[in-house]
Amino acid sequence: MGTFARGLAPAFVQELNDQYDQDVAWRAFIDDSDLYLAIRSGYVNIYYRGCSLLKWEEGHSDWKIHYKYLVRPNVKDPYVKVEGGKPMFPENEKGYFIRDIRDRKSLKKAAGPFAGVEKTGVHDIIHANDCILDVEMELGKDRVDLVVLQDKGDRVDLVFLEAKHFANSELRARGEPPVVRQIKRYESMLRANREAIVKSYWKVCENLVNLRGMSERHPKRHALMMRAVNRPQELFVDGNPRLIVFGFDGDQKEGPYWKKHLQKLRNAIGETRVLLKGDSKEFRTGICERYID
Repeated sequence: MGTFARGLAPAFVQELNDQYDQDVAWRAFIDDSDLYLAIRSGYVNIYYRGCSLLKWEEGHSDWKIHYKYLVRPNVKDPYVKVEGGKPMFPENEKGYFIRDIRDRKSLKKAAGPFAGVEKTGVHDIIHANDCILDVEMELGKDRVDLVVLQDKGDRVDLVFLEAKHFANSELRARGEPPVVRQIKRYESMLRANREAIVKSYWKVCENLVNLRGMSERHPKRHALMMRAVNRPQELFVDGNPRLIVFGFDGDQKEGPYWKKHLQKLRNAIGETRVLLKGDSKEFRTGICERYID
């Protein structure tokens, strides 16, 4: 793993705040509860259902967007005439492409087909909990789905969670399930990089505390971030990542085949570190607080 880093320069935070104050469309992105702002190293991402819709880097004057999110889904006539091997788009291309990224409704529709069941489930969990600090955290060759803040009384813990849909084959195996190896890699990387991770997420907390619109959207997270910023000695890395499993009904949960694999996961990862909830929209216990099955 290279040097782990997160955080924005104060001048860039001010630039984002200026746009929040002056640009109604940008303010609408920040205030939209369906969207999530994530701080990276020198840039920010805006996520929707696990899809990184927008990116703004320090030193650049405006946003970038992946071209796939500019194609309108479900157009009336999806077929384009071809002449001499070249597609002949009509004069009014608005029917096919989004021409203004301030059109949030259209961007969300365009991202929809790229959001699978796991990304959608993670989106639901983010929406249901007010302690999410980061998403899609790069950790070596992996990406941890969620980083959350948990109040542990005398400290604030950075807790790392990997989310899997019940149908994901990585949860099951005759031998050791692939997800167990994934969680073990996380353990190793977290413990080897504690200092850099704490330093980076302290900076993220400072950035988010100073960004317009963040405290109103996430009051519980804001309080924990303020505590971490003011008392950095109380911010710790929890070196025991959790596994989230969602997307099952009562019969599936109680089925003997799944119970066998669930016990294998609990034996390898830890009884209280495998978090279960059938409906991802109702997944709260264990994210911001202690988990009870």
